[in-house]
Amino acid sequence: VFVLIELGARVFDPLGISYYPNTARYLDTLIKEEPIGYRNQPGLNGEYYGVNVQINSFGLRDREISLERSANEFRILIMGDSFPFGIGVEFEESFPYLVEVLANENTQHDKYYRTVNMGVPSYNTEQELIQLKTLGMSLRPNAVILFFITNDIQSKMWVFEKRSSTAANLAQTSYAASILYILSNRLSERFLNDGRSSGTSQYLPENPKWLAIDRSLTEMNRLCQARGIPFLVFLPQKERILQHVQPLLDAVAKREGIPMFKISPSDDPRWSREDSRQYTNSAVDSHPNPEGNRVYATIIHEHLVTHGIVHDASSRDGSR
Repeated sequence: VFVLIELGARVFDPLGISYYPNTARYLDTLIKEEPIGYRNQPGLNGEYYGVNVQINSFGLRDREISLERSANEFRILIMGDSFPFGIGVEFEESFPYLVEVLANENTQHDKYYRTVNMGVPSYNTEQELIQLKTLGMSLRPNAVILFFITNDIQSKMWVFEKRSSTAANLAQTSYAASILYILSNRLSERFLNDGRSSGTSQYLPENPKWLAIDRSLTEMNRLCQARGIPFLVFLPQKERILQHVQPLLDAVAKREGIPMFKISPSDDPRWSREDSRQYTNSAVDSHPNPEGNRVYATIIHEHLVTHGIVHDASSRDGSR
């Protein structure tokens, strides 16, 4: 029965269950390295999550980029995990690239906006701080954007630790085992309401993992402030997921003066739909699909214009 389920799932991919085996495949390409834990493999070129993935010489899913910045270039680092990385979409469909396109559509002729996709699957806030210090600042950014996901409270190597046992590894690499895992997880969420899927149950003020996030956000902001670089944080999750996390993040934002924005297509009346899954890759894979990436890029661009980071020449006062 297990073999039949495995074969059937590989053919029909119910609920987009292929997300888990694809994740295992990509994790196997990552380079383990201290102190950051791991990073994308420079020069990687292959098909993952059903799309082409190319990693440049800096270990970023982006075009090649020089350390030197031209006089008319305005660089925006977009940091985070698999969300900006662009799971399941082509690079040109990812919102970091689309923000660049939108910024350049109405810019002054003497300025060119260039976004840099710093996303690495499953990075937490500590890793993003290390990445900013060891690589990001050497790229001479003019602005830094961080995407914070609720599972960023997990440890650096949590995705590898989950696969440390034979059973757990099978659950991620096997289609049939992935189906059983999803069914078990959904039943647990519905009847136990334990919040394990988002990790929100760990957001307690005294939790060392939360304190590490607090320190990392604080240091990232102060590092940017020291160089006169705007630092913005976006929270691309639904309100109900953020309810346990938001008070802690709000406290840091208020204390450090960090602009922080909750953004979600389902919470915006312009794109709110009865079924918000139309913006995601599948019922299993909640990463934004091409349409979801387009919506996120639009919202992000609007915030950048409002805060004077991106100039919109089509509007006299710089806002839409």
